[in-house]
Amino acid sequence: MRDFGKILRRIREEKGLTQGELARLVGVGRPTLSNWERGVEHPSIAALARLADVLEVSADRLLGRNPPAKVREGAAGEPVSASDPLVRRLARRAGVPPEAIAAFLAAASRSRGGAGEGRSGTDRRDVPGGDCD
Repeated sequence: MRDFGKILRRIREEKGLTQGELARLVGVGRPTLSNWERGVEHPSIAALARLADVLEVSADRLLGRNPPAKVREGAAGEPVSASDPLVRRLARRAGVPPEAIAAFLAAASRSRGGAGEGRSGTDRRDVPGGDCD
């Protein structure tokens, strides 16, 4: 987190916000935001989440991180296979079949990327038994 303050300042300036404006939107005082930018203090996890939301960036970007390739691939909407080692590990830990994890991830990806204007992203046909009223 050593570059956090520099990154925060750069993103804030890219968004055309003053310290006072961003502080108000995040729900902290301007001196607190100034301390974050100067590296004197670091935000709590909750404050980091609010910063990411307000600035419309990921917490990873604020922290100067690049997520691992596996995470980036899944986030890009590529299909996830039940034979994927990460899916199998999660299935083992959750005590469910890997196919169930892969199906869940596929459905979540469809609803996140396929929700159109005025739709919640949930199609009752995607849910077993969801075709009846």
